[in-house]
Amino acid sequence: MSRKAVRAAEQIGFLVAVKAGVRGCPSGVFLGLNTAEEVRAAVEKARHLSNHVGVESLVAGQSCKLLVVNHELLGAFASGEEMQTADVHSSIRDLACQLSRDLGVGMLLLDVVTSDFGRALAETGGAVVDCDLAPRLDELILPGSGLLDRAAEAFVRWMYPPGTIARIPVIAVTGTNGKTTTCHMIEHIQRAAGRHSGVICSDGIFVDQVYTASRSDMGAGAHHGILEVGNVDVAVLEEYFGRILRAGFAFEWCDVSVCTNVTNDHLGRIGVHTLQEMADVKFEVVRRARGAVVLNAADPLCLAMAERAKARRVCLVSNAENPELMAETLANADSRCVIEPEAGRASIVIYDGADRIPLVAIDDIPATLEGAAVHNISNAMHAAAACYFTGGERIQHCGCIAFVQDVV
Repeated sequence: MSRKAVRAAEQIGFLVAVKAGVRGCPSGVFLGLNTAEEVRAAVEKARHLSNHVGVESLVAGQSCKLLVVNHELLGAFASGEEMQTADVHSSIRDLACQLSRDLGVGMLLLDVVTSDFGRALAETGGAVVDCDLAPRLDELILPGSGLLDRAAEAFVRWMYPPGTIARIPVIAVTGTNGKTTTCHMIEHIQRAAGRHSGVICSDGIFVDQVYTASRSDMGAGAHHGILEVGNVDVAVLEEYFGRILRAGFAFEWCDVSVCTNVTNDHLGRIGVHTLQEMADVKFEVVRRARGAVVLNAADPLCLAMAERAKARRVCLVSNAENPELMAETLANADSRCVIEPEAGRASIVIYDGADRIPLVAIDDIPATLEGAAVHNISNAMHAAAACYFTGGERIQHCGCIAFVQDVV
């Protein structure tokens, strides 16, 4: 190693520096080496710190660190003090920004050494001597300078340029009964459409329909965790009243909310003693939907949520096989999911404004046991409507919903 280091020093020319391959270790840096003997001695010391030892030309002058974020020079630091970026020569600023583009990184900290930052490096013999792709800005920037906030904002703009969709679709499902089944039906439909689903429900945590953990294993942070899984591009979150009251929400808003029903099954827990109080808790899920809410029209407490919902669309679900029974309730709904005859068979049909979209015959859905499991007819209808209003690719699943057309 010593011989190679000496040859390298002779090729690039003295003065040189020897550096151990340990970042942030001042004792592994040896500067101002002018002879082969000095290089050999430095290498012997450096190799005790690292198996990787480098030799480079020693550039005379002062060190300046240049912070480039989103291909723009935001900060300059000399001797640990922030300096004006305007004091850096335009050619050095251009070089720093171009290196950022060439490397394709959103944040870059360059170490430039020169005798005069107001002149081009070609004139002073200066050079870029180091590059940090993951700088610790909190150690570099003084609190209260405002630069840290500007750097963070610029980095976010690099990750998500204007017009980029920065969120995955979130479907939140609440209700007293049917939440878990509805979540799984939504999951199947989304997966069949080519999406990578992440689901948290009473059965556990699923990514691409593969069980990964129990809900209790991740505790209150489970919902946040599924939103951070890299390959998940649609999240289906079961929101039960206990979690809402204890932990709140992992999202400020969601794309679609579903409320299957409100019953007295869980009254008397966590300070919730009446059906209206339970409905108010579940409405917090409905209230957060921006795109659409899907509500059980046969449940008066769910139906009442329609008037207070803030979403752009409200879809009422009725699994009554005689639509006339619910005609008055459904008359003012801009969208509805109902059961109607289609080719002589009772089928799930979505009305989107004036458009009528037949989906699937009830007895073609295995979970309904040829129509005998009425509760799963309702769950399938809520799942179908939720997927329809999530939009995106053509959504289909042979075991639950035949198809749900795209929404623009």
